[in-house]
This record gives sequence, structure tokens and C-alpha cells, in this order.
Amino acid sequence: MSATLESKSTLALTPTFCAIWFEPWSPHAKPPSSPEVYLTCGVTDLRKSIDGLAAVVQEQFQLNPFSTAQFVFCNRQRNKLKILQWDHAGFWLYYRRLEQGTFACRKAKVPPHM
Repeated sequence: MSATLESKSTLALTPTFCAIWFEPWSPHAKPPSSPEVYLTCGVTDLRKSIDGLAAVVQEQFQLNPFSTAQFVFCNRQRNKLKILQWDHAGFWLYYRRLEQGTFACRKAKVPPHM
């Protein structure tokens, strides 16, 4: 059994980030406050915390981590996600770990960003 991020519509594509709108995976998760959700295509070292993930967004993807968008990162085993989001008062870092199954993450043809 695999948890999925269902894409409703594709907003933008870059070689390593895909902007999509997705359904929350939990009935307790609140819908994104912004229509922009950037899903990394490939894997990310999830040992990174807020500063490291914000640096990936800014330096490698040339996107603004202080925008209202959400940035979704997946690990190599596809059983963990981190979502980075800026709020007017600071960053939120959401973390989801599956005990069984995997997320259906897109695989990129670029080297992982570590």
C-alpha cells in the first residue's frame, strides 16, 4: 500500500522542482494557504533542518523560501517527507514518516541535492 500525493493540476515545471497542488494526506492537515506547492523531483537529505532546506530552495532552485509557497522534500526510501513553509512570524517545518508503504514521489534524472 502506498500513500500518494495526488496532483490536481500542474502549475510549473523546472528540472528539479515540480509545482503542484495536492490533497492533504490527513484529515487533520489544513489545506495550504497558497496555491503554490513545490514538490522536489528526486531525493533530499532529510537530516537537513529549516536553515539547510531554506538554503536548498534559495541556492539550488533560485526560489524564495520566504514566499507563501510550500516546499516538499522526500527521502531516498520515499517513506519520509518534510514540508518547509514561511509564515509571517517564522518557518514551519512539517515532518511525515510512514510506518508502512511509500509515497509516490517523482524520480528525477538529476543528482540528489545534499
